[in-house]
Amino acid sequence: MLEESCKDGLEVSIVHLIRLTMDGLYYVKRLNIGPITAEAAEGVFEQLMQMTWKD
Repeated sequence: MLEESCKDGLEVSIVHLIRLTMDGLYYVKRLNIGPITAEAAEGVFEQLMQMTWKD
């Protein structure tokens, strides 16, 4: 996935930031540690999606 995302023109740091954020959200939900609201999660997803858009 890293190579594919970089080929799409995303910076490596952005790819890692998105991956680590998704990992964190997964474990927060899975382990129920520091849960966030559905609205907050939706806001995070929206921001991550915007990070993948090219100007």
